[in-house]
Amino acid sequence: MPIDGRKVEHYRVRQGKTRRELADAAGYSYSLICQIENARTGTGSEKSAQAIADALGLTIDDIWLDRKR
Repeated sequence: MPIDGRKVEHYRVRQGKTRRELADAAGYSYSLICQIENARTGTGSEKSAQAIADALGLTIDDIWLDRKR
């Protein structure tokens, strides 16, 4: 299931983190974080989703795309 970029951005901003800080904490590039947030939906792998969720102190379910909306 793909990552919901809106959720990633929401949690990141809420925590006062920059995209660069999230990228560093997750172990991924700044450009990937930008791509995920800008695409809003449908990007990222399970591995990257888990790393991003961990970096934000969330579960992977918190940032998965909810297809019911």
